Amino acid sequence: MKDIVQKISGEIFFFFLLSFLLFPNSVQATSTNSYVLDDFTDRICTVSAPEINSYKVINSHFVLSLDCTENKQRSVHIPIQYNVDNQKLRVTISEINDHILGMGKFETDPSGQPIPSSYEHNYLAYQNNPVEFSLQNKHYDGLSFYFICRKSSPGTIGKVQIDKIEIIPKTFTDTRIFAYILAEIQLFLLILPGFLIYTLMQGRGNKINLLALLTPLSVFFFLFLYFILFINQKFSHFPLLDKWVLLICYLALNLLLFLWLKQKKEIGTLFANFRLIGWEMFALFIVTFVVTVIVVGDLELPLFTFTYNELFSRTYGAFGAHDPVFHYVNGIAILQEEPFSKYYENGKLFYGVQDRGIMAGVIYAVLRGIGSPINSAIANSYGFYTLFGSAFNILFLLPILGLHKYFFKDGERPLFIVFLVSASAFIITNYYITWFKLAAAGLVISGIVLLLVDKENIKQWLLTGVIWGIATNFHPSLALTYPVVTLWLLYRFFKAREYQFTSTIIAFLLLVGAFLAMNAPWTIIKSVHFPDTNVLFRQHFLDFEKYDPETGIVGSIKSFGNKYTIKEQVNRRLERGGKSFRVEEFVYLLKVFAKETWQRFLNIWSFLETSYIAFVFTPLVFLWFLLSCIKRLFPKAVNDYSPLTQRKEKEARVLMITQVLTVLLIIIGSFGPFSPDITWHLPMSCTAIIIYLLIQKIITFGRIGIIFLVTYSLFTYYRLFFPFF
Repeated sequence: MKDIVQKISGEIFFFFLLSFLLFPNSVQATSTNSYVLDDFTDRICTVSAPEINSYKVINSHFVLSLDCTENKQRSVHIPIQYNVDNQKLRVTISEINDHILGMGKFETDPSGQPIPSSYEHNYLAYQNNPVEFSLQNKHYDGLSFYFICRKSSPGTIGKVQIDKIEIIPKTFTDTRIFAYILAEIQLFLLILPGFLIYTLMQGRGNKINLLALLTPLSVFFFLFLYFILFINQKFSHFPLLDKWVLLICYLALNLLLFLWLKQKKEIGTLFANFRLIGWEMFALFIVTFVVTVIVVGDLELPLFTFTYNELFSRTYGAFGAHDPVFHYVNGIAILQEEPFSKYYENGKLFYGVQDRGIMAGVIYAVLRGIGSPINSAIANSYGFYTLFGSAFNILFLLPILGLHKYFFKDGERPLFIVFLVSASAFIITNYYITWFKLAAAGLVISGIVLLLVDKENIKQWLLTGVIWGIATNFHPSLALTYPVVTLWLLYRFFKAREYQFTSTIIAFLLLVGAFLAMNAPWTIIKSVHFPDTNVLFRQHFLDFEKYDPETGIVGSIKSFGNKYTIKEQVNRRLERGGKSFRVEEFVYLLKVFAKETWQRFLNIWSFLETSYIAFVFTPLVFLWFLLSCIKRLFPKAVNDYSPLTQRKEKEARVLMITQVLTVLLIIIGSFGPFSPDITWHLPMSCTAIIIYLLIQKIITFGRIGIIFLVTYSLFTYYRLFFPFF
């Protein structure tokens, strides 16, 4: 039965993949009805606040001048007469200045008032292709647009030139079903190289190693593609090939790897490796589908009208900042050979490009380059980028399942573990928030798994150093996770090597050397081209102390030490640490439960679980405590289930201590304007490992523990998903 399911699902998937790659235009709508407005000469349009906003027609084009002094909606109504029938809106804009970030469309009621639920957004500053919006099947006597300024500042005028407005037939690529298929294709494109490389290097795989190495190997593959892109950009004499180079190289390299395996008579081994983690991969494709359903929501044009603004409702009101845009613009700049300053200068994105890792932007640039020759509008869309980020984040489940396999040699039940681990607002929301912290966390966990499995192999330390170096190139905060767990893993290696100091020191040096080598390229680029002010470190640990280029970060640390005495620092850190237990928020949640609606209670719970680490861990800790009490009071009610050997149980306990200690040290060490226990300010590898180990602990209570876990998980999914359906 297992083989049949895998075979059928594989055939269906490859059918969609080939259809998309080979026949991208075969899904166009059959209707040819359209409406084109490319001469605005006789149009009498209406702008909001006409005393400060205006328009004029220049060479038949519609040119808007918008005052960006105040943070108000700047809208325009353009009259038309047209009956829409399964069509969409396309707006071609040839010129915008730096003050305009994006635009949107909204519907109006019969009195001309905007309908709040009809607002759709689109970026103008980040893409060159026309923007698209959905339309209702009705008669339109006008179209209403609004425009978004980057900043509200006196004397700032935003300018937009609209060349053409079209109402054109929808295609299959505009549907939610296509978004579901595209998300699965992206997941497949990300993992395929890893399978091929692993089989070529290792042959028939060890399941734990395969789960730990699949994502890192794919990352190496995409880095090699970026190297090809870089060489082509710097030395290519065939400009016509530029658009196709990444797609051709992706297909050619995968084909080359496949033929190499065929020559070595390892094709059977490749499929054996697929089957080896077939259920794990099936779980990932299921999660990808569910996450995509949440991402596209009720958007009529999900790929073209999804922006980071949609995240506010999809994170239960917890997050709505533009952090996810960083890697989007990084990828655009890398692929199009543009200066990063185009997107960052003058505080356009608050932080600078040097304040984040670059790896996610590099890999996105490659995947965008692969998709662009097939359909540039789709590949350039923010929806495509979000689905890519979701697929990448979901890959963190592979090393988590590898960790589970390490502890549970038999009966690991990957679908069940994915079901339990994902039952948290923290996990669900970070699947589709594209800051790639969860993807990077997966790489950190991969390194931990490799060192757990092969504790005597010194080569694993070199490989782990490389993987951990890549992880911090996604986000530098991951470096905070390494010290404590590394000390334990080094001690474990030291014991396994019969207390040999030399080999232990060599292992440590290999780890650190590889880590530094992987971080060197971006560090050098930043030191040469960007004024790295260590803003994140100063923000979170030095109370945003000022930075002086002459004294550097050392000067900031000294200035911070002069401002706060040791006693003041200790008192404030302890106070902030105490608040991290979120007692007031728990009391507030109970009051909401007692006095307000059920829906509001669930929404606030999900908001708190998305935001604060205490709400992530407390339910699982409570279940563990409750089961411990039941076991003590009613020992016959608990069937002891001991899937872990005594050694593995001890290792799980020590691993838990290292992760909890890391989180506590970061919370206590934090000293800044933000709460130290906000989930996205803590290394997500620690959070994910603690979640898994708490689940593991509850499972060891046997059937009653599993019943409690499943019941709570089902309730959690109900709580998380009912707002979307």
